Amino acid sequence: MLFRSIAYKEDMLLEEGVLPVRSMVVLYSMPLKEVIKNFTPHQYHNIQIVDEHMKVKGILTESQIVKGVMNFNINVPIGRLLNK
Repeated sequence: MLFRSIAYKEDMLLEEGVLPVRSMVVLYSMPLKEVIKNFTPHQYHNIQIVDEHMKVKGILTESQIVKGVMNFNINVPIGRLLNK
């Protein structure tokens, strides 16, 4: 389902030439599966990762999250992807 959604978004971008962006802020300890649950169709996602003190640790794109799922697993904390 996840990969089908990503492929759909790529096709939509190529066809339309534009795709709205949705930004999210998540704690660095949040598992990828919880982040992905907040993805919406017809929008590309940029995710700002913060620590428990609300200090920005980094920014990841939806594509980077999907690669993280493939390289690790869906239960890995999103902060782990910042080290790659």
